[in-house]
Amino acid sequence: MRSFITFALALLALGMSSCSPRSAPTGAADPAYSADTYCQIASTPGLFDWTGGALVTCPHLMPSSSDEPVDGSACSVSTVGADGHPQSTTLLNVRGAQVLADGRVLVWSFDGSLSLRTGTSPSHIIADLVLDPWLDATRNRVAFVAPSAGATTLEPGDDRRVVIYDLGTGTELEVLADATASSPLALPGSDDVLYVSSAGGIAAIWRATAMLAAADPTPDPCNGGRVGDPTDPANPCTPPDTSGAFIQLTNTTPQVPQTNVPPFGRQHVFVGESDTTRLVYAAPVTSETGTLVSEIFALDPRTGNVEDLGPGAYPQRGPSGSVLARTGADTCTAIRYLAPGATP
Repeated sequence: MRSFITFALALLALGMSSCSPRSAPTGAADPAYSADTYCQIASTPGLFDWTGGALVTCPHLMPSSSDEPVDGSACSVSTVGADGHPQSTTLLNVRGAQVLADGRVLVWSFDGSLSLRTGTSPSHIIADLVLDPWLDATRNRVAFVAPSAGATTLEPGDDRRVVIYDLGTGTELEVLADATASSPLALPGSDDVLYVSSAGGIAAIWRATAMLAAADPTPDPCNGGRVGDPTDPANPCTPPDTSGAFIQLTNTTPQVPQTNVPPFGRQHVFVGESDTTRLVYAAPVTSETGTLVSEIFALDPRTGNVEDLGPGAYPQRGPSGSVLARTGADTCTAIRYLAPGATP
């Protein structure tokens, strides 16, 4: 049974200062690459994860492989410098990495922990166990999947929550509870989160609305519904109706298999301006010969429309609003797509 919990909290005491997810940007968007630089990075031996300006490489993995590494402790991080060339770090045992504007690295380890690091030592532990952590475009928030309250595992079928964590204030917000949720992404220019769920019987892309509050919210007399801290048992306010806060964007007619659109995973990038943003992502599809191949899709998060752009993997920003994607297992060929919503 799916349960949704959304916390819309704002206009709090002492100066009426509010804290929404859209805080001031602290860094530039993901970098744009030339075709040559893109292929140099996409051909990195053992490439396991490539998120904007950070690479995770693991020994003995083949390029474009979807395999898990045999020994995750040997997986290391490189950051992409201003010249477009990777620069190695001493960070190890890393499953995914993303770089903040101040140079710290958001590290998702193979033991499931999430931390902010400088060098080899954790500078701040955010959570002991998470799945699919992703920074937003401002580098201020990270969305991830967490266990249910009090749980210490995230096995398939376990209860889980989608959480947004504000790096500046340490504020944590539970956006929703869904045992099938994965890959939460904060949508640029909005207070919404995209995520994948199969609670409806088939894996689909959903959109949820969330608002961050200040660290110490103060309940009001309940005018207009539940205001203040909804996690406080002493809060007498009735939760508002949030049924409109969750929208299934894709695969709304699963009885027609031809309309099913594959959801996104860890290979994706946002392109376009805030009012024309598209999520461009790679997903495996079955070819006419019955083999799995990687295709590039572009999702309009306002309408749920998805366009199959063509073959490729590891989509990244390219020149002039385009998207670059890799084809070829042995030799990289960078295919350039003009993503819907992007301005050439």
